[in-house]
Amino acid sequence: MTRRIRLYLPYEAWPKKDQHRWEAAFKLGTDLFDERGPAAHLAERTRLALQYAYGKFLAFLTARHPRLLARTPAERVNRKIIKDYARWQLPTCGDVTLANYIYHLWFTLRYICPGQDWAWILIISKRIAAQAKRKPEQHHLLTSEMLYALGINLMDRAVISGKPTTARTMQTAYRDGLIIALLALIPLRRRTLAALRIGKHLVRSNNLWFLNIPA
Repeated sequence: MTRRIRLYLPYEAWPKKDQHRWEAAFKLGTDLFDERGPAAHLAERTRLALQYAYGKFLAFLTARHPRLLARTPAERVNRKIIKDYARWQLPTCGDVTLANYIYHLWFTLRYICPGQDWAWILIISKRIAAQAKRKPEQHHLLTSEMLYALGINLMDRAVISGKPTTARTMQTAYRDGLIIALLALIPLRRRTLAALRIGKHLVRSNNLWFLNIPA
């Protein structure tokens, strides 16, 4: 059995211009007198949600409009692109999730591209949310999207921690993140998960990873 693992565009793969704008927006000062970015006050959970949603949008551009990545973030976004993005997402998510993605995209653009009028994106998000079929409210549940974002964040933190790859804490954090992200995408039995080996079952081909589990 071979399955392709679809990932959003991780922060390290973002165009440099997007990384610079993100870092400027979320810059944290070391004390009260340091310069802070306009989004520095946002909670960590909100920052991760915005980063994930923007990574999804960049993945869409990479797949459908790669030439736009050479432009500035503000120059890439128009009504036609947002409409195409919505169509690209719909096969893999419902209207509520799509509305959230577009809402978080609007939220992100406000900070990384200030001075632009992005209100029309918020209006589109509200329209999609208004026509979505609501499911009965369920409490204390974590969606696969949230678990996937958590797993990616754990791996990212391990990589940028500065610790050597041989450090036990670094290996443990990266392993835990990989397991969480993998299970969020592909539910596996515990025995199957424990038996997985990189290079044997989790195989890399060019820039893609494939999961190959024998019958």
